[in-house]
Amino acid sequence: MDYENVNDKVLERQAITYLSILKISPNINGYHYLKSCFKKICHDSSKKFRVNKVLYPEIAEEFNVEDNLIDRSMRHAMRMSFKRGGIENMEKYLRLKFSSAIPSPREVLCVLAEVAKKEKRKFLFEIVQEQDKFLQEAQKEYTEFLQEISSYR
Repeated sequence: MDYENVNDKVLERQAITYLSILKISPNINGYHYLKSCFKKICHDSSKKFRVNKVLYPEIAEEFNVEDNLIDRSMRHAMRMSFKRGGIENMEKYLRLKFSSAIPSPREVLCVLAEVAKKEKRKFLFEIVQEQDKFLQEAQKEYTEFLQEISSYR
């Protein structure tokens, strides 16, 4: 199984979910930049500290546009989100308060990356719990099997 490919699909789905909660639709300038930035920050969390110097140039190169267009388009998306009530919606969903009425793209991306990391940990914890239950059941069945065999002797 290609775990990296699965992780990319999960991040893609998370990005789409978060952007829809923010009420940012794909036809808004900045939607695709936000989605791509989110995935890159999730892959390498150190990029959230170097947004202007590292992240925006990477995205600009990926989409073949100028660096300043990336930030401007994402700010436009955040303004649209604010007008549509998406910021309020996200604050309610995350149970947090952004530092300003219209948060910066960097602030939103960092918060969403942290939320995604927590959701991933929760998901992995649930998988481990399921495996533990399975192992306990298997151990119980094996013990019963051994007792049954020993009774034939």
